[in-house]
Amino acid sequence: MTDPAPLGQPLLDYAVITEPFPLYAATEGAPPTTLHIVVSNGGAESVYCREIIFSLPHGDLAQSLVDGDKDGDGSATGWTVEQIDPGVPGLDIALPEGDYEHFRATHKDEKTGVDRSGITITLKNLRISKEPGTARIEIRETATKDLGNWPTSVGYTTCALTKFPAPEVPVQIVNDFRAEKPEAASGGNVHLTWRGPTTLDYTVSYGSGAKAADGQKDTIRDLKWDGTITRDTTFYLTYDINQATHCLTTTVTVPDPSLAALHVEGDTTVDGSTTVGSLTVGGALTAKDAVTVQKDLTVERDGTLTTEGALAAKGLLTASGDLTVTYGDQPKMTTVGMDGLQVQGGLLSTKGGLTVSGTFEAAGDVSVFNGSAFRKHSGYISDGLELNYSAPTDGFIGVMMESLTVETSADAQELTAQWGLSVDVSSGASYWGGIPQGHRKGYANAQDSVLAPVRKGDSIKIAVHGPQCVKGSGYINVFWIPLGKSQDLR
Repeated sequence: MTDPAPLGQPLLDYAVITEPFPLYAATEGAPPTTLHIVVSNGGAESVYCREIIFSLPHGDLAQSLVDGDKDGDGSATGWTVEQIDPGVPGLDIALPEGDYEHFRATHKDEKTGVDRSGITITLKNLRISKEPGTARIEIRETATKDLGNWPTSVGYTTCALTKFPAPEVPVQIVNDFRAEKPEAASGGNVHLTWRGPTTLDYTVSYGSGAKAADGQKDTIRDLKWDGTITRDTTFYLTYDINQATHCLTTTVTVPDPSLAALHVEGDTTVDGSTTVGSLTVGGALTAKDAVTVQKDLTVERDGTLTTEGALAAKGLLTASGDLTVTYGDQPKMTTVGMDGLQVQGGLLSTKGGLTVSGTFEAAGDVSVFNGSAFRKHSGYISDGLELNYSAPTDGFIGVMMESLTVETSADAQELTAQWGLSVDVSSGASYWGGIPQGHRKGYANAQDSVLAPVRKGDSIKIAVHGPQCVKGSGYINVFWIPLGKSQDLR
């Protein structure tokens, strides 16, 4: 170190305090240190000071104060504080030889005295050396009590700082556990950070409302954690120091939470749309807007489910008691215990099938025909005939035959020759009929018909049998009568 003997005595007093305090020799991952240098005038006369240089021993020795990169910076109210190198031209004060980190403080107006008000000079972002020991900060000032007479030599003094051996990692060294954003949308990202040594194992814990990002572990050393969140979640950061477990917490809120279950003992009001996977109501539930239920909706026996709008169920809707449907104030449909369904003075309409396991009784008219009959074939019979159809719905197939030939002789062959008729339905029986190929003059035309029931999907085959006699002739009509919606045969 520099021999201070030829230098003068300072006119100002100096004291140093560190932050954090006390000052420890640096350990792995330790945060930077701040020095506060308090300068004051202990005499009765004003002191004018235009420059102060602080030289901090640099290196890895016990007598070194700082180590590593020389990246500290300084500040003071009314003063300019800057880090300088020994080779800077124009220095009024000679710097000590050796390895130092130098800071120069200059006043903006050298005519301003230091009397009642002192000076606090702050040096930040200092990396303390790792060896315990006492380091001396060398201080050189250019100061005078007479503005017209500046001294030819600088005032010199030192301030000793002790770097104590670092204790076990203090609990307080882990701090500033926080989320990058205090609020996130449901399903949004969460980024957690904290300060502390990277030699500790940290564990991030949370509830079912959060999930770690792909590849993110919950026990880590790199002072950050990423994941997603669906509802308000408190995150816990735990770590072990001195054989004890310590914990920090931070909370992220979600304005649109996704909940696996919800139990509310008091009133709940929902002004907008609400989608519920499963909802159990012990009392009254009132919705002013549409309620869509994609799974089960359960109402307790003594509770009431009320909605002023639409209630839409995409799955099963179950009521443990009778269910009444009203229009205005008039009941339109009521379930009657185990006995069935009662419709009051209205229309029961179904787009699908209606199955009745017991007796079906109607006090009024029952309409199953809702359309027109279709004439499928009309023509003369002169020889055999075959027609084939497919039924798109339930209905009836009707066939009518009539002889046209008139004979005057009782022995005419046409009176005994027959046109045979068969109607075959794939899901039912075969139906038969027939007429002679002629009739006696003065008598009515010979006629016959078949009406066969048909189910949806049945195949229908209509055939006229028998060779034509000499003058035999007839006429045939085929009709299709569908039940329900009017659909023609294919």
